[in-house]
Amino acid sequence: MGSTSNGLPFFAFLDEHGKLMANSNRPVPGKPQGANIGHPIEPEEVDHFMNMLKKVTPPLSPSEAKLIENYLRNQKR
Repeated sequence: MGSTSNGLPFFAFLDEHGKLMANSNRPVPGKPQGANIGHPIEPEEVDHFMNMLKKVTPPLSPSEAKLIENYLRNQKR
């Protein structure tokens, strides 16, 4: 699912059979396991999180997705 040094939070979405659908390790060149996005705040982390949601929640409406994305992109650091 991930590596031993992912950090927290770490997200993993499984299907009804326990098969991994998506996790919070975003692809990073030179890192085979990728890099954990943790709580998504950077633009590339939010992008990965939104792609995860689109993959694992087909009933998520475009307006619901935009609400989540806008919240993440506008959070205070």
